[in-house]
Amino acid sequence: MSSDLATAMGDRVYARRRGGIISRHFPTFVTWWRGLGWPILAKQLRVEFRRDRFVWLHGICLAGQALSLLLVIGSGVDDPTVPPGQIGQQTFDRFLLLQAFVVVFIFPAFSATALSEEKRTRSLDLLLLSTLRPVEVVWGKLLAAAFYCLVYVGSALPLLAVSFVFGGIDVREVLFAYAGLLVLTILVTMLGIAVSSFCESSVRATLSTYGIIAISLALLSFAFEDAGTGGEGPGTIIAQLEAKWSSAGTAGARWAELAFHTGSAFVALFLIAASRIRPPGDPSGTGLRLLAMVYVPGAILTGAVWDLLVAGSTVAPSGARDLEGAVEWATCALLLACVIFSTESPILSRRTRKIAAARRGIRRVAGIAATPGALSGFVFSVVLASAAVGSLIALFVLRHPSEPLPAYLREVAWTLPLYVAFVGAIGLFLAETGFTPRQARLTLVSLLVLTWVLPAIFLVSDVADRFYHGMFLSPPVLWSSLDHIEEAPRIGNVTFRVGGLHLIVIARIAYALGAAALFSFAMRLRAKRKHEVTATAAETAGESLTAEDAEREELTAEDAEDAGKKGEEFTAEDAEDAEKN
Repeated sequence: MSSDLATAMGDRVYARRRGGIISRHFPTFVTWWRGLGWPILAKQLRVEFRRDRFVWLHGICLAGQALSLLLVIGSGVDDPTVPPGQIGQQTFDRFLLLQAFVVVFIFPAFSATALSEEKRTRSLDLLLLSTLRPVEVVWGKLLAAAFYCLVYVGSALPLLAVSFVFGGIDVREVLFAYAGLLVLTILVTMLGIAVSSFCESSVRATLSTYGIIAISLALLSFAFEDAGTGGEGPGTIIAQLEAKWSSAGTAGARWAELAFHTGSAFVALFLIAASRIRPPGDPSGTGLRLLAMVYVPGAILTGAVWDLLVAGSTVAPSGARDLEGAVEWATCALLLACVIFSTESPILSRRTRKIAAARRGIRRVAGIAATPGALSGFVFSVVLASAAVGSLIALFVLRHPSEPLPAYLREVAWTLPLYVAFVGAIGLFLAETGFTPRQARLTLVSLLVLTWVLPAIFLVSDVADRFYHGMFLSPPVLWSSLDHIEEAPRIGNVTFRVGGLHLIVIARIAYALGAAALFSFAMRLRAKRKHEVTATAAETAGESLTAEDAEREELTAEDAEDAGKKGEEFTAEDAEDAEKN
């Protein structure tokens, strides 16, 4: 009896320890928490921290940073004209720049091999065969690589304390600096993992990651220079940045925009990496479409909405066309969405089609644009363009509530969705023709570059009208023509009216007709492909599958192949039975 009682009490204590209050009251949170890739994190940390390169790399980086800080302090102390506070600020700036340099240019080499090394050793398939989902695999790799870098960032904290000896900085600047380093570490690590999901070779993944980082830094330097964050001034880098944004009255909006763009970039890279390692039959791309639907309008309205909520009013920049930057950015984002989504493979897997068919009501309507595929990608691009145009109009209303909508913005609102539909129809036509997604995207990008760059050559060379008329459909020409929307001037030998109609009107008609024609051709190719697949399935399967049955089930090539195999097996069995009889 005593043994049974002890056993029961032991089972009760074990169940209490195993379950706990959080497990009983928050089971969803516990399930989510346990599925964050902790096994991968533990395995990666055990492997990496036992290697000699972990100690050597961190030791060399810390020694180099300490030597650089000593040189800064020594040069400042030897100069009697430099006050101690300025020495502390210079030391803090050098520390921050060195930390950022190490995070950006040294540690991405470790995250860039996270998935490519698994592909090389053929262990990625084993991970996907386990209970871990692709999202959990990517999250575990991210935590391991980021923690590897954050150990260095945290171990360098005593070096930062040297700047407090001289003064000139406060705790708030230190918190801002480490928050920025944390975000930079996670973002760069996620970039390396996303790039490694595309590459089989670790060397190629590492070089590609460093190339993307170099291009991103060049673009960010131009962006920050245009935003008025360059130049010399008193205080640390963070103090100068905050002072310049505060003097312009846009500090809160700028920080909100920076946080929104950074968070969206991280989510996009995470979704790309997770979709790349999914099995071929699993649906992918839905998350990216939802992110694009939130990001494009949100990026346009973030600054104005922040000012409206916090300051109670929006900042109205001077100038009649203060939304030029927003319009240009929205156009580039929409073209990128067309290149990515409208050129997807038109053939969907059986599982994707079953998931789409199971939707009902409003989810079925929304699933038309969210389901992977070239046709749904075309629909999504048009819907996204309409949302972007609505965001541009809302931004103007927030900034200028008492002014009427300007002529150039009205023309953009009517023309931009038609242009996006035209470009998306080209991508849909290429996909239905038989181009692979990579081939269709390269072809579409080549056409866009040609139509955007070639008119600039004609405009600069001041050619006659007969040569220039072929470039009327190019966005740079149309954008230039909006400067003179109310009149009909000439720039050299170039005029912006033909037969009494403005170029923007002719372009809208051409875009609408071109999109309709290409969409019609693509649908005919789609119907022809379905007919060929159903005919092949019926011919291969024989009596077991008729053409009407195949057409009713909307079978793809995969279904046709399965049906053919069944038909061949039945025919072989019938032949054996006939020989026996």
